[in-house]
Amino acid sequence: MTVMVVEFIGYWDNGDNGSKWQFVKVLPIITNDAGNFTISFLPAISGQQIYYTTDNSDPRTSSTGHLYSGAFQLTGSDTKVKACVELNNHYSEVVIYNTVPCATPVITNTDGVIDMTCATPGASIYYTTDGSTPTPSSTLFETSFNLPITTSVEQIRAIAVSDPDFSDISEEASLNINKCNTPSITVNTTNGEVTMTSTSGAIIRYTTNGSNPNTGSTQYSFPNALLPDGNTTEQIKAIAYKAGMRPSDIKTYYVPQCDLPVITNNDGTITITCGLSNAHIHYATSVNGSFSDYTAPFQLGSALMVRAYASHAGYRNSSEALFWGVLTEVSSTDEITDMGGGYKLAAGFTVNGSIGSADHPFTGVIDGQFNTIASTSSALVAYADGAIIKNVIIGNATVNGTGDVGAICNTATGNAKIYNCGVLQGSVSGTNYVGSLVCRLARRFGASHQLL
Repeated sequence: MTVMVVEFIGYWDNGDNGSKWQFVKVLPIITNDAGNFTISFLPAISGQQIYYTTDNSDPRTSSTGHLYSGAFQLTGSDTKVKACVELNNHYSEVVIYNTVPCATPVITNTDGVIDMTCATPGASIYYTTDGSTPTPSSTLFETSFNLPITTSVEQIRAIAVSDPDFSDISEEASLNINKCNTPSITVNTTNGEVTMTSTSGAIIRYTTNGSNPNTGSTQYSFPNALLPDGNTTEQIKAIAYKAGMRPSDIKTYYVPQCDLPVITNNDGTITITCGLSNAHIHYATSVNGSFSDYTAPFQLGSALMVRAYASHAGYRNSSEALFWGVLTEVSSTDEITDMGGGYKLAAGFTVNGSIGSADHPFTGVIDGQFNTIASTSSALVAYADGAIIKNVIIGNATVNGTGDVGAICNTATGNAKIYNCGVLQGSVSGTNYVGSLVCRLARRFGASHQLL
């Protein structure tokens, strides 16, 4: 083993170019070869000498320093060699070799309480928590401390020193801070109970609204019914915490969706099926109608439509399936007289005035069948309440009106659905709010609307 230090030492250089004060780097080097100590230095300068001690005294003091002349061994209780380079009564810094390093510190983690000890009496311990190598300039350990449950510390590294001159630095100790296992999430599709597991003793917290969980999120417990029949939760996110460990990675469980129901009409008899075994089917026969449980085929009667969705424990509800009843084909707005009726627009359809009013809004179904309406100077529908307007294309709109104005619909309220509609060109203007397709989507309490 070899110990060296780099210092500057000055001397007079009586060279060919005259005398001058020179500074050179001096490298005192102490080498221990199986107990035989040798001391050397670089570079070699005329008159340079080495002084050393083995009794822990300062070799720069003439009364204690020994002039080095060759290899030597430590005797008795001596455990330390100190050496320096001298030139013209100028001394380098002292190099120290300690044959008995301080005991390696012990780092313990007891449920997040970090403690450090050293077997060498009076030793000081220095540590780091950022992965860097500890030195006597690192943080001094004074008392045990707690790792926060959200800690990001991956490793604690420490050294111990007992000698005031730091010559007996111990071997390094390190302690890894493990991460909690990423939670596993399983679902019982019989009753919707969710099971989450992680590292033994860890606390699991989760969210069901898509946000990332944290220490303030709901704590998992069992039994539970997080995914009952009829739920709309799209995903569960979970994280595990445990004292003395780093938080786990976030686990995301994507809740599967029920299959879309299939609605069939056999001579007016409606049958609804779902590809997911044992799924519950719910249906309604109007835009704003409440849903009933489907148990057997039923007669369509005068209903304009059938809406259906499927639910199942452990799954989220399916999307809504739609079936249209018999729609009356019309050639102009003059033929749409039943504000609750169902209509499909024929090729060459003309707009001779808007459908519906504030007192008598349109509540039925309009299917444009993607037949382009050549032009219009007024909205197709003035007021719609819970209506369905779909597949309507206007070639050229030059709509100019008072109040709220749109090309497809001025004002839609309730659970209105307007989709697959468009205006190819033109302009829309009004004295209040204006929309190219729909001007105002007015929501009533407890209702919803969609522009798809």
